[in-house]
Amino acid sequence: MCSEGSISYWIEEIKRGNPAAAEVVWDRYFPQLVRLAREKLRGVPGRMADEEDVALSVLDSFCRAAPQGCFPDLTDRNGLWRLLYQKLVRKAVDLARHERREIRGGGRVRGESAVDGPTSASGDPDPGERT
Repeated sequence: MCSEGSISYWIEEIKRGNPAAAEVVWDRYFPQLVRLAREKLRGVPGRMADEEDVALSVLDSFCRAAPQGCFPDLTDRNGLWRLLYQKLVRKAVDLARHERREIRGGGRVRGESAVDGPTSASGDPDPGERT
C-alpha cells in the first residue's frame, strides 16, 4: 500500500471519490498546469478565458471522471502527469481555435474606435454621419 505522501495513494483516493484527495492533487498540480497553459496560450489574441481557467478545467474534469472509472490503468504520478498534460494541451488548442474563429474576428481584435463610427480629421464625430 502507498503512503499518504505518495501521489499514487491520492490517485486511488480520487478514484474512490474522496474530496480531500482531489484537494491534494489540485494543490500539487495546479501551479504546474497554469505555467504550461500560459506557454500553450501564448500569442492567442483576445482570450476570454485564461491559463488558470484551462488548468481549473483540466483538474475538474479529471476529478469528476476518475470516480466514474474512466482511468482504471492510472496508478502513478507519471501516468497522472501524462494524462493532465494531454488534457491541458487539448483544452488549450480548443480555446485557441475558439478564439480564432471567424465569428470572433478570426484572431483580429479591433479597438473601440472601430465601433464608435466615422470621425472627422479632428477626431470629432463626422457631422455628415447620422447617429
